[in-house]
Amino acid sequence: MFDYLFSPLTFMCPGLRHLAARRTSMALPTALPIVPTALFTVLTALPIVLTALPIVLAALLTAFLASPVTAGPAIPSLRYQAYLDTDYYGSDLQALFDTDLASCQRACSAQKSCAGFSFNSRANACFPKQDMQTASPFVGAISALKQIQPKRLLQQGEARAKQLSFLPDADLNLAFREAEEIGLRFPSEGAALEDMITAGQIQARNGNDKGALRWLSQAVALSDEAALWAEYSTVLLRYSQVQSSGKNQSRTRAFAAGLNSFLRAPSASGQVNGLVAAALALEKLGRGRDMLPVLRLAEEIAPRLDTARLLDEAITKYGFRVTDSRVQSDSATPRLCVEFSESLLLSGVSYEDYIKLPTTGVVATPEGRELCLEGLEHGQRYTLVLRRGLPGGTGDALIKDVELTHYIGDRSPAVRFPGRAYVLAKTDQAALPIETVNLSEVELRLRRVSDRNLLRSIQDGYFGRPLSQWQDEHFASDIAEEVWVGSAVLQNELNRDMTTRLPLAEAIADQPVGIYALSARIAGADPYEDPGATQWFVLTDLGLSTMSGSDGLHVQVQGLANAKPKPGVEVTLVSNANAVLGKAVSDATGYAHFAPGLARGRGGAAPAMVLAQAGEDDFAFLSLKDAAFDLSDRGVEGRPAPGRVDVFLATDRGAYRAGEVIHVTALTRDGTAQAIEGLPLTAILTRPDGVEYSRHLSAGDKAGGYVFALPVGLSAPRGTWRLDVMSDVKAPALASRQILVEDFLPERIDFDQSVANASALRPGERAQLEITARYLFGAPGAGLGIDGDLRLRPVTTLEKWPGYRFGRYDAARDSQSSYFGGDETDPKVWPASVLSCPRSRPQACRCKPRSSPGSPMARVVRWNAVSACRSARPGPSWASGRCLTRWWQRAPRRDSS
Repeated sequence: MFDYLFSPLTFMCPGLRHLAARRTSMALPTALPIVPTALFTVLTALPIVLTALPIVLAALLTAFLASPVTAGPAIPSLRYQAYLDTDYYGSDLQALFDTDLASCQRACSAQKSCAGFSFNSRANACFPKQDMQTASPFVGAISALKQIQPKRLLQQGEARAKQLSFLPDADLNLAFREAEEIGLRFPSEGAALEDMITAGQIQARNGNDKGALRWLSQAVALSDEAALWAEYSTVLLRYSQVQSSGKNQSRTRAFAAGLNSFLRAPSASGQVNGLVAAALALEKLGRGRDMLPVLRLAEEIAPRLDTARLLDEAITKYGFRVTDSRVQSDSATPRLCVEFSESLLLSGVSYEDYIKLPTTGVVATPEGRELCLEGLEHGQRYTLVLRRGLPGGTGDALIKDVELTHYIGDRSPAVRFPGRAYVLAKTDQAALPIETVNLSEVELRLRRVSDRNLLRSIQDGYFGRPLSQWQDEHFASDIAEEVWVGSAVLQNELNRDMTTRLPLAEAIADQPVGIYALSARIAGADPYEDPGATQWFVLTDLGLSTMSGSDGLHVQVQGLANAKPKPGVEVTLVSNANAVLGKAVSDATGYAHFAPGLARGRGGAAPAMVLAQAGEDDFAFLSLKDAAFDLSDRGVEGRPAPGRVDVFLATDRGAYRAGEVIHVTALTRDGTAQAIEGLPLTAILTRPDGVEYSRHLSAGDKAGGYVFALPVGLSAPRGTWRLDVMSDVKAPALASRQILVEDFLPERIDFDQSVANASALRPGERAQLEITARYLFGAPGAGLGIDGDLRLRPVTTLEKWPGYRFGRYDAARDSQSSYFGGDETDPKVWPASVLSCPRSRPQACRCKPRSSPGSPMARVVRWNAVSACRSARPGPSWASGRCLTRWWQRAPRRDSS
């Protein structure tokens, strides 16, 4: 009972601690008379408890907020200078028992009047003090002086933290906690600050990093100086290299120490020291990519040779760079693919501008992290240069040119059969096409499969597919029978896909109809690495096609030689379990039908194959396991089947002005496209807002043809109208058509334009643009106001200089715009002075004049006129259609930059 009564109160009211201590040494009968006294003491202490309660709650709140989890202050607003085995005399604010050092710190931090505290580690007692007067030795005690950080330092930390916005908030929170906890983690052992620094530096120079950390950690905790934070980070990172355990923890603290050095450094050089220390720690933590922006920030603050060298090394190892390159030479169009460390931009960048090759016509295509070059040739050696500045997808770019040399070798020998067609008519001209690359001869082997093994071949995945070596061995021993072995001489051109027709008349001359597999292999090749190609085919004159529907399975049998129907052919439907589902005989049109129930089986009863047998001489089959061929995507689906009445609508125009009449022609036909006469029709015209505008009944028809005249008033709303033609106004429309009603004006003006001084135009001069305006009905366009826009943009290529590019690849391509106007045309022409040609690089000038005669029936007419310039220096003039100047001093050379 006493335990439950006193335990919570002794924490909040230290005065009760002595009473609790006394009752533990008493026997129970002796203690009973003291119960009333104890209750009186508790009631007397309640005001003290209520007074201490806000302090406890504040301490708990401080404990919750002390470790930020989101972006907060960069530097703690207060810190503690701790001293080991030291007690301080001073006024105690209160005493806290059964507590720990961290709670003692939070209790002091929560009280503005607290100047520090003393903590007895033996008794776990905390004594926050109003002032810390005189220090005295006390074994087992830790005393800490609270230091309020200057406001200027806190503001500086906030500004520096914004510069580190590229780091996640967790990194800044890590630095915050390290600065907050280091004071109590490494209390001073009594040495002076200068002695600590000297001892730490001596130990570090002697290679004793562990001993150096003992003194440097105390110095940092005592002084909170930026330079000591950076030195502490360096030694801590070096010591982590020889630690047997806890390496990652030491490197994390080294990273936090480097950030704290940067946040506190008063000078630019001190900031760079802190950033370099943090970057080195990031590399050891396996975050080499994150050290790049840290080092770039250091270079921006104060460029130094050591920092620049470190940044270059980091970019080489972790930045945007080339990681691999490979040649794809086995395709008809070889490719050279360069792999980068990051993904590339898929649009908005012309990567050809960043590649230097000794040839033209190469196209660069970004594919994820690869940049693939096409337009290369087999048997050639290429040296390409990826230029500095080539951009990546994350904003980084190559820091220097990268030169790669590759040889595009010849294509590897290959053989394949095109397509999966497997029906071969048995004629004297029987042949199969074969595609080869860099081969002059192939080995051939022909094998026959019995009709009983056909379904097994399909179920085992052999039919219609190439066979691997182990499949081929099983196929040859258990399923097929070898009937012919030979070779074929092929036509061959280096590195080109060659198609050769293999005549099979001799090989199949004495063979019966059936299923065959022709294998082609490269002579001398390893069959396990290159098994060759296999072409399945059926030697037959029966062509089969099927169509499945709700009314069953329909089979059509025709001759392959003459495409005529094959009557009297026995057609068998076989299931997955190799059971006969049904049989039918084709009629005079070659048609056979199977009931719907036979085609609805599941599992082993599902239809798998159709077999066709014409007496003893011919045989064919068709697999039902392959996907059906859908003709709807080939544009042959046609229009929906009409109902009993089909109406065709046609209007004389698609757009009308208000006040005009819409003329409509309607034709009525039945399901067989025969005219329906005497059918009354109603034409309903609906406005854009869905309100019915007018309704017209047909006056009669001629051979099912009707004509409607639908007037539109001058005040009719503009927009898209709808015309519905109905026979029953309560039923859906038989046909509908959309009609546009707008205020549009036809063209009335035409122009001709030319540059009068095109032959003598020089850079810096003004082009004389001549415009001849006329009305479309023939009269000259006199008295018309002329204005327009001019746009001048740089170009990199010229039509008369193919293969040349002008200007730097990374130069800005800003365009210039100008406006002209205020003149009128005379009865003949209108001369105008337009934009001057600059003296920089080749330019293209585009002119857009506008003219309006002021009539309400006229509209603005636009066209594009292009001016031309000649070079100021001796040399060729540029073609008409470009306003261009030469910018180079010497003769142009290919791929100049």
